[in-house]
Amino acid sequence: GVHQFSLIFHGPADRVLPDAIHALSHPSFGTLDIFLTPVVGSNAARTLYQACFSRPAGFVPESVK
Repeated sequence: GVHQFSLIFHGPADRVLPDAIHALSHPSFGTLDIFLTPVVGSNAARTLYQACFSRPAGFVPESVK
């Protein structure tokens, strides 16, 4: 099996990012390169982006072992 999930990000409506890999920074996690795509639900106030993730069921990252 496969575990899948997605994250939704909000951004300003006046600066839409293209479908691409973007560097996202977080104070605890550092910088991650994530593929983002604009999705339905955006409006004049905001743009919604989705990032999808999947991994094999039972996968355990090396950092957790």
